[in-house]
Amino acid sequence: MNLNLNSLNTFDLLFFRGETFTSRVLEIACESNWSHVGMVVKCYFDHNNDGKLLTISEKKKRSKKTYYSKVCILESSNNAHSKVKTEIDHKKRKGVQITCLRKRLPEINYGDEKRVIGFRKFKTNHSFFNVHYDLLINFINEYNGAKYETNFLSFIDVWLFNMCCYKFCLKYALQPEKGLDSFFCSELISEALIESNILNNDFNSDAYSVQSLAEKMLDDNLNSSLQYKKLNEIFL
Repeated sequence: MNLNLNSLNTFDLLFFRGETFTSRVLEIACESNWSHVGMVVKCYFDHNNDGKLLTISEKKKRSKKTYYSKVCILESSNNAHSKVKTEIDHKKRKGVQITCLRKRLPEINYGDEKRVIGFRKFKTNHSFFNVHYDLLINFINEYNGAKYETNFLSFIDVWLFNMCCYKFCLKYALQPEKGLDSFFCSELISEALIESNILNNDFNSDAYSVQSLAEKMLDDNLNSSLQYKKLNEIFL
């Protein structure tokens, strides 16, 4: 299966294998095929206020000449060498960012020569999609530019939680402590899904690892009538 950027939609998830030492450690420690996750966002930008993200509610009040759309990726990245500027404030930096997916994909490290990534398609409920989308844009506007999580103890908390049975942890109210001043990649995407009312709040966003977003833990905690398709491997 090949990646077609035109077929992607907001809330689709992309999973990556890294070539760095840190990425390999994450994959081994978490028994995961993936070390990084990002979310597709089809963004609408204000032509007259460069970088301003529009909600669908705002877009509907405008003529098509006053905004433009772009397929982007939301992620929390620790890549200090990225050459791609963010779409909102046009800066090169680490941390929470929204960048053009077409520009960003070539510079993300891939873990094998076939350039395989993971893909989970969001099966949208069209009746409420606009509500979910507007909540997501509000979340992005609030946390754009937040720092990448560098606290190793926070990673250990997530690792221990995911090595245990998460249903056991839920029963006994055991989960990592929530903090939103900085984000791991999986923490950012989980928090975005919770704030968009797609994931329920039985677990806080710190409890999700990259692998848990790729499999059953995500599926078990989606809100009613919402669904992600099973992960497929796709080629770039």
